[in-house]
Amino acid sequence: MIASEDTRHTGILLKHYAIETPQISYHKFNEASRIQKLISMLKEGKDLAIVTDAGTPAISDPAYLLVRAAIDASVKVIPLPGATAFVPALCASGFDPARFTFYGFLPTKQSDRHECLNEIARSNSISVIYESARRLPKTLEAIYNFCGNRQICIAREISKIHEEFIRCNIQDIMPEFVSMKGEIVLLIAPAEKTEPSEDNVIPKISALIAQGMTNSQIIARISEDNTLPRNRIYNLILRLRKTFNE
Repeated sequence: MIASEDTRHTGILLKHYAIETPQISYHKFNEASRIQKLISMLKEGKDLAIVTDAGTPAISDPAYLLVRAAIDASVKVIPLPGATAFVPALCASGFDPARFTFYGFLPTKQSDRHECLNEIARSNSISVIYESARRLPKTLEAIYNFCGNRQICIAREISKIHEEFIRCNIQDIMPEFVSMKGEIVLLIAPAEKTEPSEDNVIPKISALIAQGMTNSQIIARISEDNTLPRNRIYNLILRLRKTFNE
């Protein structure tokens, strides 16, 4: 059996190669009702191939739910390498691909979306997002508000006839997206590394010393929301305590 995201699309491929294996639809709108039926079939010893319309099954796709259910049922899962948009986008972005975080599509719920954007703002690796052309201007505006004027790469229509890469910063590109079409991979450069400043924490440490906190308590408190190394915080505490005692 072949589980297809759209049996009509997969049917074109099967017809071309004269493949007569029957299909069953499996997509985000029927995944809950289909999984048990498919798992029962697999446990009977039958084989199942899962096919998506574009990209690789399980990448921003409900196939991962079926994979998880198959693993739980002790059914062997065999992955096949295939097309996926974010890998070629990453390779051609010009960013160092050694470290990246793949987010897929951003959450639609506002609180979850803001949490995700805050994570991207703090990230020291490339952030990779899927987006539609229609929503791209709004997403870029949100990223600018949370992350500032970051370097980005917009990869459009990967492996298709209108494939395009746009590499710039957010401010330079935002006005140009009124008429853009196609599927988008958006890559966001990591936050620039800046040397932590001691000036911001000195008043806080002084206040905590005045409250009678111990050195370890002050280090723990300051470390919660500051990237200063703990040994530098400790040296600041000693210096400020000396000032207090003079």
